[in-house]
Amino acid sequence: MRNALFIVFFFILIVGFVPQLAIAQSDFNVNRIGQSLSFKTVPKSPKAFEEVSITMASSAFDLNGATITWSVDGERVSAERGKKTLSFTTGALGTESRVSVEVASLTGEIIRRDLFFTPSDVALLWEADTYTPPFYNGKALFSNQSGLTIVAVPEFIMRDGRRLDANTLIYTWKEDGKIRGSLSGYGQRTFRVTGSVLGRKIKISVFVTTQDGRMQAEEVITITPSEPVVAIYENSPLYGVLYNKALGDAFSMGNKETSFTAVPYFFSRGLQAQELEFNWSVNGTPAGNKQSDSITLRNDEGNAGQSRLGLEVLNTGNSFQRALKNISILFNSQ
Repeated sequence: MRNALFIVFFFILIVGFVPQLAIAQSDFNVNRIGQSLSFKTVPKSPKAFEEVSITMASSAFDLNGATITWSVDGERVSAERGKKTLSFTTGALGTESRVSVEVASLTGEIIRRDLFFTPSDVALLWEADTYTPPFYNGKALFSNQSGLTIVAVPEFIMRDGRRLDANTLIYTWKEDGKIRGSLSGYGQRTFRVTGSVLGRKIKISVFVTTQDGRMQAEEVITITPSEPVVAIYENSPLYGVLYNKALGDAFSMGNKETSFTAVPYFFSRGLQAQELEFNWSVNGTPAGNKQSDSITLRNDEGNAGQSRLGLEVLNTGNSFQRALKNISILFNSQ
């Protein structure tokens, strides 16, 4: 009799625990499946009003046979078997989009995930550390082995309209695909680099994110170095250097004596005077002073003719920075 009671009691215990074990196993599967879901977005950091493609994958769950329901901001977009991709368009800056996905397997598991997208933007502005003369209205160009400064200008706007301070964001800088850790980090919105000796292009990218990672943006620019140039101007005894008009390939010299002044562009800024060498020549023969940016030509005999005025400007501290200019000087008979 005692044995019969013991068997009945043991059977009741087993039957009582079975449902709990099954539920625990089911919860474990759901959590495991949910954690195995991964999402790839293109682009990784979408901008405002940009189309975004989302692709879902799982290493532990057959998505091909599952019914997948996609919704954007609470509105159902699709509900199809095996539909693992979705495309949608982001809103304005500071507008958060919520993409929801529900995966229903053939065996009854249901997994739900939410993805949030808040478009942000960042622009990259660069400034070359090269020389341009006073009152020059153009941009100083980047040349071989010159310094280059890039500044990130992020535009991160919260849902309430607040604009985040650029100095509170995290910046990850890359040069030609390699992370520059020493120049990256909290508030590091400025990046400085020196051009290559070979004169190759420089590819700079920045990835900007908030501290919680909810908002992010990235940008890439490629900067091609330019060759330094030299312009030659007439130096009038009455008006001084005529900077309003650089001389072309030919100049008609009507006076018996004319002076010319050279102005180099896009050489490294901060050069000492002795580091720039002005190699003047007339018909291939060296002339003038190598340390002077000016030369004077005279037509003492007053005869008509033609001469070739040549100039090579050389950075003696950097032989890759040089500029050439040749002008045909036409002498009029006096």
